[in-house]
Amino acid sequence: MVKAGGPTAEFSKLLADLFGGLLTDTPWEDFLRGLALYLDGTYATLILTMPGTRKPGTIVTPDADPQTSEDYAESFFASDPFKGLPEGKVMSFSDFVQGAARASDFWRDFLEAAGGDQILGVDLRFDSGFEARLRVTRDRSRHDFGAAERDALQALVPHLRHAIQLFERLQASGELDR
Repeated sequence: MVKAGGPTAEFSKLLADLFGGLLTDTPWEDFLRGLALYLDGTYATLILTMPGTRKPGTIVTPDADPQTSEDYAESFFASDPFKGLPEGKVMSFSDFVQGAARASDFWRDFLEAAGGDQILGVDLRFDSGFEARLRVTRDRSRHDFGAAERDALQALVPHLRHAIQLFERLQASGELDR
């Protein structure tokens, strides 16, 4: 859980998991588990999209139902109203998505099944065209994310940006042929 003040052991562990996990058999999973715990979330998800594609190349949500990720990629990715966030800025679903989008098929079919709209997110876009969406969710039975969690996620953005750039280079060099 996020604690006020300076760097903590939990934050340091998150960074170790973020960078150390790039070469593991399951990149991103330890970091995402740790991030969900750090922000008192239910799940953390990373969606990576390669340049020139209309579907995500990778969706990682440790410990979630794999069918939910498959359904999202196949049916909901294109109509997700929580995309195109201001680059590098952490936003909440409730602040970003208003009006008709809340009545969309995505909202009704996917978010209701997934547990609700308590979501923090950040979108990162790279010169190569590579895109990353990081989302942290909470079950609707719990309180929504507040300023402390938003600030904590924002503090991770520069580190996440570097890790994704490294991941992209490792993939391009063939180091990650998984």
